[in-house]
Amino acid sequence: MKLAADPAAWASAGFTVTGHALAVGGVTVQFTAPVGGIEGLGFDHLPEGTKDIDGLPVELFSLEVDPQHPNGAVSVDQVVIATPDFDRTATAMASVGLGLTREAYRQNDDGHDVRQGFVRSGEAVLELVHTDTVPGTHAHGWGLGFITADLDKAIHELDGLIGPARPAIQPGRRIATFRRDANLGAPVVLMDPEPEDRGGYPAD
Repeated sequence: MKLAADPAAWASAGFTVTGHALAVGGVTVQFTAPVGGIEGLGFDHLPEGTKDIDGLPVELFSLEVDPQHPNGAVSVDQVVIATPDFDRTATAMASVGLGLTREAYRQNDDGHDVRQGFVRSGEAVLELVHTDTVPGTHAHGWGLGFITADLDKAIHELDGLIGPARPAIQPGRRIATFRRDANLGAPVVLMDPEPEDRGGYPAD
């Protein structure tokens, strides 16, 4: 993945950054400048000639070796793709082998209807999201979620950079959002592991 963000800000947020990249759970994030959000996604395989998914740039990426992260991050939970046209983007994803395996509908805190679709790619889940407030005319990378081994410890040690834990949409899990002044270039959250990873109990 290419993310237009300051690597020093990510280091301050408890991630181990090597040069202009970090690796978590088989996902590599390469930092570019200036700050401006997710610029493109990388995959270990793509159909020949694929350059984008409904306007979101994609390319082949080599994976880096995972270091330990002070904030306890062990894997990427989700990469969020926002789209103004859910069906069009879902069709484009399916054409490169990323057909959605699950969909969900809910309302966000502002009362807007949200349509979500999910597909696993490697160790991460791609989450396609549509609301009537998504800007632009094509799909774009929106945000990232990381699983941390100890959310309470991460929140304590990152005091001032991350908000409090709150219930996640997924039952039995909690989530905390990095504050805007963390300057991570995109919305980023830390989450509890799935329940089965914390004692052998299934998520649902």
